Amino acid sequence: MRKKISVAIPTYNRIAYLKECISSILNQTFQDFSLFVFDNASNEPIEEELKAFNDSRIHFIGSDANRGGI
Repeated sequence: MRKKISVAIPTYNRIAYLKECISSILNQTFQDFSLFVFDNASNEPIEEELKAFNDSRIHFIGSDANRGGI
């Protein structure tokens, strides 16, 4: 079954803000979505923090090298 909405969040070394952002999205009344977090080679344990949410709608896409701001 396809989700109605896909939410994309790019991130780089902002784990506190990322967790706050994800919590806000998960607490919305609309629940039919997929959430994709694109990490730009952060020095922080982004993927591990996402696993702590224990939500199958959250998907991690990481990069081995920083691709810059654009």
